[in-house]
Amino acid sequence: MKLRTRFARATAVGALVLLTPALTSCGMDFATDKVYTPAPGANDRSERVDVLNAVIVATADGSGTLVTTLVNNDVVQAGEPSGSADRELTTITSEGGTVEFTGPVTIKAAGHVRFSNDPVTSDRDGIDLPGIRVTGSFKIGDFVPVTLQFNEGEPVTVEAPVVPNNGHWACQDGPELTPNHLDEYAHHEPHTVTCPEPAGTTEEAIQADADAEAEANADASGTESE
Repeated sequence: MKLRTRFARATAVGALVLLTPALTSCGMDFATDKVYTPAPGANDRSERVDVLNAVIVATADGSGTLVTTLVNNDVVQAGEPSGSADRELTTITSEGGTVEFTGPVTIKAAGHVRFSNDPVTSDRDGIDLPGIRVTGSFKIGDFVPVTLQFNEGEPVTVEAPVVPNNGHWACQDGPELTPNHLDEYAHHEPHTVTCPEPAGTTEEAIQADADAEAEANADASGTESE
């Protein structure tokens, strides 16, 4: 797999080192003592659909979970039919690796789709889907090229950093957390925590979105008939 220089090296000089506070992303008061430099996810805003904060969260080298948010910037223009500005994510690939994605996934006009194992749900304009499994020859600290193809426009490739399944990203790649530096020093084994259930599975999320749209259309029809 074609990889960029390890981001740990890229941020080693001149980086601001922060102490991670108690874990809140999984709804647990689980503190981590690891001191590290937070690395933002990869972003691309070159096409109609923005790819935001893309990372691969990995418990160990060689496999992980792709977490990202896709935002559709198009809106339905006056006189155009409903759905005309929707966009579809058709494929996700990674050079030299395998991405377990089954498409297409629709990103509605002015809406978003979040791939994440976070228990917090998106707002009414978004849909939550589970994080996407990725395997390959990457290691924690690498940058992995991930290409997203939509039904319109050019393919979008982002260099997603591979981050440990701990701290801010804990539970995104399952309940077995990546040991932090103090764990390794004390010869601790990777430890398992109880992760909250994700906001929704693929089938549940899609059905809930369809139900919400049907209810909104019914309300609109009722208002027009009055």
